[in-house]
Amino acid sequence: MSHFKLEAAHWALALVVITACTRGDSRVHIEHVAFTRDVLGADVAGYFTVRLDGSPLDSVAEVSLAEAQIGSMQTVQAHRSTVGSNSLTMMMPVGPVPIGPTGIRRFAPGGYTAVFYGMRRPLVPGDSVTLTVTMTSGRKASVVAPILVYDSLEAALDPTSLTRQSTDAPTAMEGARLYRANGCASCHGAEGRGDGPVGHTLVPPPRDFRLPTSFKSGTDAQSIARTLAIGMPAGGSMPLFAHLTNHERRALALYLVSLRTSLSERSSTP
Repeated sequence: MSHFKLEAAHWALALVVITACTRGDSRVHIEHVAFTRDVLGADVAGYFTVRLDGSPLDSVAEVSLAEAQIGSMQTVQAHRSTVGSNSLTMMMPVGPVPIGPTGIRRFAPGGYTAVFYGMRRPLVPGDSVTLTVTMTSGRKASVVAPILVYDSLEAALDPTSLTRQSTDAPTAMEGARLYRANGCASCHGAEGRGDGPVGHTLVPPPRDFRLPTSFKSGTDAQSIARTLAIGMPAGGSMPLFAHLTNHERRALALYLVSLRTSLSERSSTP
């Protein structure tokens, strides 16, 4: 078993204990909790499930960390570009989050997300933080949960994902299929030159994947895969691709790396 799967399995087991250690109103349960650093421009982002016993007619009004000065909630919303009328999927602030008739509300990558700023102490993967969720009704509950690297979130939030993961290594060929299937060409162009039809309407323009310098958060496949997961919250229109699995994001990143060309090749390209 790989180091990643060992770590993910460790935290999946730990989260069973975390679920049982929720403190506060006995009718409010916080389950499958995990945090990661440097996502969406926040110091820490949190994901979890809120489950209510009794009446589900309530909302998550506030999230806070004992270790953070500021906490808020965001969700995916349509976001119009500065130029043109095309909509992109971006994270935007949101008010109280309703629980709904099932009595369950998930905060998950690509959906509702708790974000925190102004850490009172430096945090690294392996540290634990204390989350408090306050409902509109005044009910609240607290739980202690780990800080994970982003790639470990998938298994920590959904332990069954370990059994569904592909045993094959991701490939650039698989990434090429994902590039086409997920509409990347509409902004970045069929060959990744940043010349897609939607790309012409965006400010700043889409990245030209032939240039290694296009990747501001790291040029290796692992760093690119992380950017695909969290998007570019500042200085760009890059949407989130949190719906993809870790395996799919790695494959897509390998394909983007394969698009890089030498300076002489670029100068001869019309």
